[in-house]
Amino acid sequence: MEITQIRYFIELARELHFARAAAGIGITQPPLSRSIQSLEKELGVPLFSRSNKWRVSLTAAGKAFLPEAERLLRQLRYAENLAKAAGEGEYGRLTIGAISSMIGNPAFIDTLGDMQKHFPKVTVEVIDSTSAGLTGQIRERTMDLALMRLSEELSGNDELVCEKLYDDDLAVVLPRKHRLAKKASFPVSALADERFILVPAKASAVFRNYIFRFCEIRGGFTPNVSKEISNSYTALRLTAAGLGITIVSAAYKGMFGTRLCYRRFSDFQPRLPMYAVHAAENLSPSVSFFLKLLKKRIAD
Repeated sequence: MEITQIRYFIELARELHFARAAAGIGITQPPLSRSIQSLEKELGVPLFSRSNKWRVSLTAAGKAFLPEAERLLRQLRYAENLAKAAGEGEYGRLTIGAISSMIGNPAFIDTLGDMQKHFPKVTVEVIDSTSAGLTGQIRERTMDLALMRLSEELSGNDELVCEKLYDDDLAVVLPRKHRLAKKASFPVSALADERFILVPAKASAVFRNYIFRFCEIRGGFTPNVSKEISNSYTALRLTAAGLGITIVSAAYKGMFGTRLCYRRFSDFQPRLPMYAVHAAENLSPSVSFFLKLLKKRIAD
C-alpha cells in the first residue's frame, strides 16, 4: 500500500466523482482509477460502488477505511513536519488544536497574526475541538500543539510536554431578563433550582466535573442538566433562547450581549487552568516560537 493510493482514495471519498477527484489531485481520470483498483485488489474488498462511469459511493468497507486513512495521512504530515524541522530549522505547516474558549481569546487571535509576521512561510492550521478530541489527537501525534484543559491521562505522560498558560475564569450566563440577572448578591447556591445547559462528560470531563464539584461543595446542590450540547457557543445560543443557564469561559463575555447577562459569583470565582500540550520530541522552532508569542500576549 502506497501513500499516493491513500491520498487518491481520500480525495475520491470526498468528491464521490472520478472527474472532480482527478481534477482536485491534478491528474487525469485513468491513473486515478488504476490506483483505486490496485488498492481495492490489495485490500481484497471493494471500497467504492460504481453506479456509472464517473459517480461512485462508498461501500461499508470504504466507510470503515476512510477515517483510518485520514488519520494515517495526518500522522504522515506530522512526521514530515518533524523531519523538516530537524533538517531545516523550520517547516511549512503548524497544526494547532484548541478548545473554543481559547480560540475566542484575543491573546490567541493576536498570536496568530504575530506568527504570520515572523514565520510568513509557515501555514498555520487551527482545529476547533473539545478537550476529549484533542487528547486523542495529541496522543496519536496528528497535531503539533494542543491548547486545552488537561486530563489526568495526559498529565502523567512522559512523552508529552504540558505547560500551564493561565487560569481561565468562568462566568455564569443567564438570559437578560432572568430573575437573577440584576440581583446584588449572587452566591453559587442561587443556581440550585436552575436548568443547566452543559457539554457532556465525554466531550470535556474536566470542565463538567469541575462545575459539578464546586456546585456541590460551594452551593450544596447537584446541577440539574436539562440539555447537553456539543460546544459552548451552542450553549450560549440556547441560553439566549431562554432554555436554561450555562457556565462558560469568561472569554465569551459580550457574545449575544443584548440577550445575555454574564455574571460572576459573589462568594466564589471558578477558574480552570489552560495548558499547551505537545510531544516532547517536537522541538520545531515554529512550535517554540508560537508558544513564546502566546505567553507574551497572555502576560500583556
